[in-house]
Amino acid sequence: MLECPQRWRSAVAAMTLSVTVLAVSPAHAAPAITNGYVTSFDGTKIAYTYFLPDAATAGAPVPVVFDTHGWGGNRTTTATGMPGKLLSNGYAVLTWDARGFGDSGGEANVDSADYEVRDVQALIDFAASKPEVLKDGPGDPRMGMTGGSYAGGIQLMTASFDSRIDAIAPEIAWNDLIRSLKPNGVLKLGWGSVLYASGTASSAGYGLDAPGGPQTGGLSPMIHRGYAEGLALNDWSPETHAWFDARGPEHYLGLGTLRAPALIIQGASDTLFNLNEGIDNYNTIRSLGLESRLVVFCGGHTLAVAGSTCTPGAGQRSRIDGRIFSWFDRYLKDNLEADLGPDVEYQLQDGTWATSSSLPGITVTAKAEGVLVNQIAPTSGTGTAATPSPDGIKSTVLTAGADPVTILGVPTVRAEVSGAGAESYLFFKLVDVAPDGTQKVLDDQVTPVKVTGLSLDAQTVDVELAGVSWRLDPGHTLQLQIASTSSDYASSRLPSVTNVEAALNVPASGVATGTKSGSSGPCRDGRRGVTRGCERATRPAARG
Repeated sequence: MLECPQRWRSAVAAMTLSVTVLAVSPAHAAPAITNGYVTSFDGTKIAYTYFLPDAATAGAPVPVVFDTHGWGGNRTTTATGMPGKLLSNGYAVLTWDARGFGDSGGEANVDSADYEVRDVQALIDFAASKPEVLKDGPGDPRMGMTGGSYAGGIQLMTASFDSRIDAIAPEIAWNDLIRSLKPNGVLKLGWGSVLYASGTASSAGYGLDAPGGPQTGGLSPMIHRGYAEGLALNDWSPETHAWFDARGPEHYLGLGTLRAPALIIQGASDTLFNLNEGIDNYNTIRSLGLESRLVVFCGGHTLAVAGSTCTPGAGQRSRIDGRIFSWFDRYLKDNLEADLGPDVEYQLQDGTWATSSSLPGITVTAKAEGVLVNQIAPTSGTGTAATPSPDGIKSTVLTAGADPVTILGVPTVRAEVSGAGAESYLFFKLVDVAPDGTQKVLDDQVTPVKVTGLSLDAQTVDVELAGVSWRLDPGHTLQLQIASTSSDYASSRLPSVTNVEAALNVPASGVATGTKSGSSGPCRDGRRGVTRGCERATRPAARG
């Protein structure tokens, strides 16, 4: 059971291995860098590096920003990268190794409220003990958090439980972990294998030679169990499903403790944590009356073998960093002149940027129908990214006229499904078809859904497709493709013949006059398997 956050604030103990690098002379002042450990609630040692800008003193304290690593990584211990940039902007910085990784002990529990959140709270206590860190009250440092992926998830989770966090800037994080790893009942096999391999390799033995003494641990047994079940059963047991489900910020953001304005940064071509995750975090935080902005960029978790279908372009990282620094300047330094930027800023596949006050509210509608025979062996996909299907159902959605069409947000499908077989997996993707016939899957994304108990009586299935940020150029055609397999996901191991009649809704702007449009239908919640409204994916986001 989860306890009150105040009871989780363990006292800082046993700060060992403190090595401070001091400036040689005031003329060439360098940041002070201290390495050490805090002892978390269960006795686990969490390794940290604390950076202090040369101008920070007890008489002139500065805010602190926490920055950690992605899954399977370890902390930055030198004044380079993001810590170096933050120091240059006048912030103290604290990096740490998440439990199970780097020099920290314990078992990785996927940013759990019961483990990793409590580790961070011990680190917050440590930061609050430093006289050079600005305070909002006793034990309450003026602090922000930044970082991507695993480091993004811990921001959302910890800020949901600890009101001492004043601002966050999570990059490529998740909202619903089940939707990310097992959307609509289908295991994300490619990414699951990559994550399991990288986590196992980096957590095994790295901390045995840690400066503070050997640190043992690794991955939670539930992670091993989930991987084994996926291979053997093509599914998870209810216990494994529930364990991963509990690691989703969606369950905790509305508890009432969150007070941190959030700059949500999400990759359109991210095939692990797709744009839906960022949109849901953005909308949820705004619905709580907190300030939030959404930055959509070309990138994220991308391992497309043939290269991604989008191009980051020059200056992308600098642009994102600029948004982060302005965000922290406003909420950590109380700089009212800091420009928070547009509500929604997004990058299209050629690297160009655009802004909007909301996500598009216009939807283009189209229909597709046909019969799918389960191929068992995948005929498209590259393990962690979608590719056009050589077979299956294909239907034209629209063709751009003289002006381009921008597709931004979460498309939806309502499908009537019937047929013969115990189960059928359906894979939906949107494809840009150029006049010369070249095909590109929008942002490398494909969305699966598992349908069980096929019969002659049709079942209605509502699905949110992966969110996209894409420009359909003049003369290009948008096509909906539906297949029975995709190599980036598990495929059904059972034969089936499936009849599909699908109605598609695409959030788009710049649609030529005469193109049929309408409002979105309901969506299937990939975690619960229930129907819900989708207006949040296409309507203007509520302002806090």
